[in-house]
Amino acid sequence: MTVLVIVAALTVGVRLVGLTPYVVVSGSMEPVFPTGSIIYVQKVDPQTIEVGDPITFRMREGDYVAVHRVYDIREEENSFITKGDQNDAVDGSPVNYSDVIGAPRFMIPKAGFIYRAITSSPGRYLFLGLVALTIAFMFASDYFKEKNTKMKTKGDPDASLFI
Repeated sequence: MTVLVIVAALTVGVRLVGLTPYVVVSGSMEPVFPTGSIIYVQKVDPQTIEVGDPITFRMREGDYVAVHRVYDIREEENSFITKGDQNDAVDGSPVNYSDVIGAPRFMIPKAGFIYRAITSSPGRYLFLGLVALTIAFMFASDYFKEKNTKMKTKGDPDASLFI
């Protein structure tokens, strides 16, 4: 049950304090952000971002989210030039201030594999089923412990069957 509470806190609870989890799906920022990690991103004012800061942003090529480092700032265009630490060249398109989601605040290595599994359609149902089974097991365990205690106090010789 403790594991379920921790998973819930790290996936849903962090949103209550202004953090949004994202899974790192490429190696462009390794070793700082390894593939399969969960990064927790906090919204920031683009005006406070400096060269060298990692930022999380929406890419223009669809609904993809990326984390790259700010390589240059174009204040007159309200945009950033970004580059992945492992990439040889800067990104092809500037990142507009309006596309900045935030800045990574911390990460958990390899936890992204689990996060993606439980947030996918089949994984979500499997996870909810596991939660339901855990709760059912807890109630059943309490029921049989209570029944066993009552039988022992009545002097039932078969009370040991309910352990």
